[in-house]
Amino acid sequence: MDRRIGFVCGSGFRVGGRRRKGVVCCGESKDKTKVIDGRGFFVPSEGQIVITPGKWPGQESVGLVDNVQLREDKTSAVVDVIELKSVGGSLYARPRNLSKQKRRWYDVADVRSATATVVEKQDAYLVNDVNDGYPVIPQVDPAKREQFLEEYAALKAKLLRQAAFTGAAGAAAVGIFASPFLGLTFGIGSVCGVGYLAFLQRATDRVGSGITINIGRFLLPVVPFVVLLILHNDGFQLFSLPKPEVLTAAVGFLSFRVPLFGQSAQELVSDLKQTKVKPRGTLSTMIATAQSMAEKRKADEANASAVARGNLVIISGCSGVGKSTMIRRLLKENPETLGFSVSTTTRAPRSSEVDGVDYNFVRREEFKDKVDRGEFLEWAEVHGNLYGTTEDSLEKIVGSGRTCVLDLDIQGVRMMSEKQIADALYIWVAPPDMDTLERRLRERGTEDEEILNTRLADALKEMTFAATTETFDYTIVNDSLESAYEKLKTIVQPVMV
Repeated sequence: MDRRIGFVCGSGFRVGGRRRKGVVCCGESKDKTKVIDGRGFFVPSEGQIVITPGKWPGQESVGLVDNVQLREDKTSAVVDVIELKSVGGSLYARPRNLSKQKRRWYDVADVRSATATVVEKQDAYLVNDVNDGYPVIPQVDPAKREQFLEEYAALKAKLLRQAAFTGAAGAAAVGIFASPFLGLTFGIGSVCGVGYLAFLQRATDRVGSGITINIGRFLLPVVPFVVLLILHNDGFQLFSLPKPEVLTAAVGFLSFRVPLFGQSAQELVSDLKQTKVKPRGTLSTMIATAQSMAEKRKADEANASAVARGNLVIISGCSGVGKSTMIRRLLKENPETLGFSVSTTTRAPRSSEVDGVDYNFVRREEFKDKVDRGEFLEWAEVHGNLYGTTEDSLEKIVGSGRTCVLDLDIQGVRMMSEKQIADALYIWVAPPDMDTLERRLRERGTEDEEILNTRLADALKEMTFAATTETFDYTIVNDSLESAYEKLKTIVQPVMV
C-alpha cells in the first residue's frame, strides 16, 4: 500500500508535490505519481486491482476498479469496483464480459491497493495478503500450557479428594443415624461413584485421541447393586432388594456430584455479585433507582473533577509530526495561563528528555500498580510501551487556575472523548504527507528500522481515525512549523483561563 499521503488545498489535490484539479488516475499520469484525495487516502486508477471489505467483519474481497469519481465535496473520491471470484488459494478469476459484471461503490478510504500478478494458465490474478476473516489461532506459550496442565491436574485431584470425603462423611452419617448396614451400602455406592469420576476424568483427557470408550465407567453404576445381591445371598433378583438399600446405594453413588455442584454454586454466586439484576417490586425499584442516581452522580463528579476549575486542551498527532515541539513553545510563552500535564510512561527516556518534565518514567510493574489503584484518567499501550495520564497531574494544574494541556495518542483521545468532558478542546496535528513524516522520524534517529516501520503503519491508522471521525475540533497540517504553531496559538488563545 502506497504510504505517500497529501491534503487538499482549495478544491485541488496535492499529487507528487504539485496541485491538480479533480481526480487523476494513476494510469493517466506520465510521471507515475500517486493520486491522493483531500483526506489523505490513496485514489486507485481504473483497471487497478484493489482489496475491499468483504461480506462479514474482518473478511476482505478482491476487485477490479472500473470507474473513479470525485464527490460533491471536492475533497474525497469513490470507486466503482467489480468483485472478482475466488478460484482457490490466492487466485481470482479475470472477468470475461465487464458489461455484465456486478459493480459496487466504495469510498477510497475503505479500499487498499493490491499487488496482483497475472497467471495466464489459470486466466486469473494472483493476489496475496487477503484476509479471509477467520481468526488466527495464536500459538500457546509452552510455559502457560504447562501451568494450565498443572492447574488442571490439581483440580482433578481436588475433586476426587472432595468426592471421597463426601462419600465417607455420608456413609458415617447414615451409619450413625440410620443403621450400620445402610451406612455400608452408602459407602459402597460412594466408592463406586469416586471410581466413576476417575474414569470420567480419564475419558475427558482422551477426547480427540480416538480412544474414548472405557468399559469400567459403564460397569461401575451397577456394581453397588450386584454387591447387595451377593450380601443378601438371595439370588440375582434385583427387584427383591429392599427399596431403602437400593435408594441408599444410588444416593451414595451420586454423592460424587456434590463437590461439582458446590463448585458450580460458588461460580454462580460470584457471577450474581457482579451482575446487576433487574429489580422487582416498588420498594426494590426505588432503592435501585436511588443507587443508580448516586452512582451516576459520583461518576459525573469524577469525570468533571479534573477540569471543574478550568478548560482542557487535548493535542494529538502521529509520532514525529512535531506536536511536542509546538506544545513546549506554547507552554513557554504562556506559563501563567497554561500548564502541561506530564504523562507517565514505561518507555526509556530519550537523550533530550527530562524525567518529571517531559514524562514521568516508571517501571512497567509500577505503572500496572497505578492502573490497579485507579490512578489513571486514561492509559493505553502504544508501540509496546505504556502511557497514561493521572488524575493528580491534572488536578495540580487546574487547581492553580490554569488551562491544562494534554499530549495524547489516539487511544488516549478515544478514552477521554468517551468521558464527554464538555470543556475539552481536541486538536489533531497532521503531517503534510507520509514521506515527510518518515523523513522526520529518520532524522530524529531515536528508533531502529523495525520500530520506525511500526510507527509509520500506526500513523496511517491514526490518520484514518482523525479523518473519518468527528472527535477533533481542529486539524493543523504541520507543513511549516512556524505557520502550524501560529494556527495552534490562535486556536488555544480563546480557551486560556
